[in-house]
Order: sequence, then C-alpha cells, then structure tokens
Amino acid sequence: MSPSKLNNPAKMCASLPIDLWAQILARLPAKSILRCTTVSRSWYSLIKTPFFISKHLNFNSQNENRSSCLLVRSCINPREEIYEFCDDDRYLIKFVEFRAPFKAENPFFRIIGCCNGLIFLSDDFFKNYHDLILWNPFIGRSVCLPDPNFVHFKHSLGFGFDPVMNDYKVVNVVDVGLGIASPKVEIFRLSKRVWEEISDNALAFSVPGRSSQAYLNGAVHWVGQGMLNGELRNLIVRFDMSKERFGMMELPESLATLPFICVAADVYMGSLAVVVLEDNSRYSIWIMKDYDCVASWTKQVSFIFPESAGIPFGFRGNGDVQVMTTYGQWHAYDPKGPPHYKYLGVCEFKEPNLLFSFHASPFVESLAFLDASADFDDASTVQNLSLRRSRRSTADNDDK
Repeated sequence: MSPSKLNNPAKMCASLPIDLWAQILARLPAKSILRCTTVSRSWYSLIKTPFFISKHLNFNSQNENRSSCLLVRSCINPREEIYEFCDDDRYLIKFVEFRAPFKAENPFFRIIGCCNGLIFLSDDFFKNYHDLILWNPFIGRSVCLPDPNFVHFKHSLGFGFDPVMNDYKVVNVVDVGLGIASPKVEIFRLSKRVWEEISDNALAFSVPGRSSQAYLNGAVHWVGQGMLNGELRNLIVRFDMSKERFGMMELPESLATLPFICVAADVYMGSLAVVVLEDNSRYSIWIMKDYDCVASWTKQVSFIFPESAGIPFGFRGNGDVQVMTTYGQWHAYDPKGPPHYKYLGVCEFKEPNLLFSFHASPFVESLAFLDASADFDDASTVQNLSLRRSRRSTADNDDK
C-alpha cells in the first residue's frame, strides 16, 4: 500500500473491498467502532447496517479467544447507579465504567435481564412506577417503553430477542394467583413500539410476581406452578419469543413439590438451570443437559452454604457462584472444588436495602440500537422520563 494512501484514510478505505473492512472492523470494541464512523462515508454506511451490527455481535458472542465480559452494577447511594464491565477471568480487570444517565424513582432500577448487549431496567423495586428502559451503555443508546396496559404488583417481566423477526420483545405477565383470576399477558415489540394483549395465549399455570427470568434459546423461562395430575407442582413456564406462545417443562420429582420460594430459574454455563435451597444451608444446582428434554435434568452440584455467609445471587461465566455478604463483600465460590471463597471486592452501601442493587452477570458487548432512529439516544430517554413523571405527579395531585 502506498504511503499516500496510509496518510489518507479515505483512499485507504477505497483500496480494500467493503466486505474485508467488515471482517476487520467487527473485531473492534463498540466505542472504537463508533469513532470509525467518522473516517469515511462508506464506513459510516457499513457500520450502521443491520448486517454489520449482527456480524459484530456474532464475533463477540462466539470468539473463544476473547475474554468474556462481566457486567457489575452497584448503587452505593440511592439513585446513583454505576455499571462496570470487567474481563471475566481470574483477575477481573475493569475496562470501562458508565454512570446511568437516568435515575429511578425507587432507590435503583431492577435489572430484569440482558440480551445481545441490551440491559432491561424496571423501576419497580419497592413501588411500581411502570418506567421500563432498554439501554445499550456502550453506545449511549436507549429507549423508554410506553406504560404497560396491565399494572399490578404481582407482575413478572421477560425480555429477549426474536431471531425470526429480528426484533426485541418484552412480555408482561400479571398473575394474581391460581384459582383467583386468569393471568393477563401482553407483549411489547420494539418494531411496533406498542403493547398488545395476548392473554388468550396464556397457559393455566401461574408465574408468581417478580419471578426472575432465565433467557435461553430464544425463550424466557420462569419457575412457576400448576396443577398436574391433581397436584400443585413447581414447573418451568416458557415463553417463546418468536412464536409468542407459552409452554411448560416439568421439573425433577424431587424439585416439583418443594416450597416454591426455594427454587429459581437461571442459566448455568450455557444450560437452563434451577438453583434450589434444600434446607437452611444446603444448595444444589440442577441443569437440563439437553434443552427441552425433561429426562436430561441432572443434579450438577450440591454444596453447603451457611446463611451467615451471605446471599448467593448468580453465576460467573466459569460457573462460580457469586455471593454478596450483609457487609457488602463480594465473593466467588467454586461449588465444584473444595470449600473456598475468593474475595472480589467490597461495596460500602449507604443504606441497607441498596445491598439488593448489586448485580453481576455475563454480558456481551454489542452495537444494538446503532441503526435505530434518532430518538433512541440517552438524552431523549432522560427527557422522556422527566415528562412522564411530571404528568404522573400532576395526575396524582388531581386525584387528591
């Protein structure tokens, strides 16, 4: 390549096929790619395409040579959320940090889940303010969802991606309990940006309010309950994001009759899993080795975890159980090896309830929303939230 082309980015861009540039650029971090949009019009046009955004995501998701990423969210002071992103290896080195541009009315937003580089936030930790946000922190793009049609404190949310329609979706399940009323269900499709009721698609199973989701294989999973063979049993309730249909998967017999609060859905090293509290100090992790095959449920590991040691709250990419103590100390525990806690850090929470703001989970960096309309920027989301809250305050005052 001639020196003149090396000194002129526009000429250098024109000297190679655009497909080759796509292969090269897709290997860069999201922030570096944003800077590349200013190099030339051809790069700008390429980077903004759904083809390139998908290529970048696939590279980050499937590249085994790149360290996996861990999202760490904490809220030391009320309404001051810090999002750190670290290499999920033995050293856990932070490579970037973001402060949330929007503030919850509760002490913090509840993280419902993450999918393809998007974080789904809900302002409902204590009181449900109906403020729902999809946010890509790496490129400063976000959107505030309209108010759901069905509002109840016994609601559960699910977030995921429809690979058939190339669309992000949120499902809202309002379930007041088996035998009391049929569940109300609605879905938000980002492509249409409206809520649509799909209650007719619901099953005769219960998804208790605030159930944690596990997103895997294009479906959201919750631990629910239902009557099977005349007996109330725990089970997995599944919602397929493409078909927009509910399904059910049975749990092993030993888990189906446990008290409901002792079982939670999660993803463990790429498999659907349930975390079970067997007694006051013994936990077990069950995984479904072959997805959608009930016979493949396997007790992966069982371990003693004294209640005084803290609260298990999720997994790292290597399968380590994460623990937050009542004193704000963050530890990792390898359930497969000899009992040993690895100290990862400390959070000096200013209020006791902020302990529950701590969140750490595997994350995939992406360019999601880069090709969205201009109103998908963080400044517009902050303004939208302000207007919504102002209208809500006016309505509350009028009702008094």
